[in-house]
Amino acid sequence: MPAPTPGQHAPSGEPVSPAGPETRDPAARVPSSARVVVVLGGGSTLGRSYHAGVLLALRELVGFDARDAHTLIGTSSGSIVASLLGAGIGPEDLYRIETGRRPSAAAAALIDRAREALAATDAGGGIPLAVPAAPLVALRAVGRWRGVTPGAVMAGLLPRGTRSLAKLDRYVDALLQGRWPAAPRLALCAVDLARGRRVILGADSGVPVGPAVAASCSLPAIHRPIRLCGRDYIDGAVHSLNNADTAADLEPDLIVVSAPLSTSRRLAAGGLLGEYRNLVHAQARSEIAGLRTVAPVVTIEPTPALVRAMGPDLADGARRPDVARLSYETSRKLLRQTAVVEELDRVRASAAASAG
Repeated sequence: MPAPTPGQHAPSGEPVSPAGPETRDPAARVPSSARVVVVLGGGSTLGRSYHAGVLLALRELVGFDARDAHTLIGTSSGSIVASLLGAGIGPEDLYRIETGRRPSAAAAALIDRAREALAATDAGGGIPLAVPAAPLVALRAVGRWRGVTPGAVMAGLLPRGTRSLAKLDRYVDALLQGRWPAAPRLALCAVDLARGRRVILGADSGVPVGPAVAASCSLPAIHRPIRLCGRDYIDGAVHSLNNADTAADLEPDLIVVSAPLSTSRRLAAGGLLGEYRNLVHAQARSEIAGLRTVAPVVTIEPTPALVRAMGPDLADGARRPDVARLSYETSRKLLRQTAVVEELDRVRASAAASAG
């Protein structure tokens, strides 16, 4: 059988890309005047693999490259993916990385530069002290302090983490050369530890991009909270795994939600993680219901088969290739059942009419 050409598929079903840097068809691009918002939820190591499959399916099947989004809303590991996209690393390169293949020369150069910055960075760590990190947040919740979730209360009552995220901070800072990208805009979700309230970190927040990504990923009781402007911040997943509701404030034309820790339908089995996925699914449905009054929403969640492929340990790097491949395949099937192509055509036409 002859080798597939770029844009075709190998017998395995995997996409085949050019050997060089990714290119984008100018005719298929979403104009910068359009407001397509992409929500990248939390999900640890395998959440990044899941996002890679989803984003590649969007690019191949729908013609939408997430680098053309108006805003990328990232939570926890979704913030890492958002920063990679913001640096110019596209869906196909993300997929290649997750499936263990060499990315394009341009992407490899960016990643190598970022890795060089890690050489002298100390990961650090220690044993967490057995005292609550922010006990007063529970009093605020009892007093019906607006915006404090049960997750934020739990995070305040857990011991303070000690593991450093300095390597992640340095990696992102080197990747983006210390600057927030102008396009797409990044909106990274974190939680103010003492207040228990969600905050959105972006170019106008007054904090550097590297520490902002680290703050969005700082797991309670494991990682050392990230100190920014005199306050401690932790993982935005403490408030919500996806924080999709924040898209409502951006006046979007279309919202795409990639939710790796949710599930496409309620799971009858799966232990504690299965029940947790059911809770995330319910939370996502609640957030998306409010968004539908603002703009069309396309939601992509793991099927039961993908949930099984991800397994009980979301940090299991050995599963990355299989999760990325299955995410890509199932996302293509799901997208065929949605009106996302029509919605993107509408967004493009509307932006073109406004420009004319």
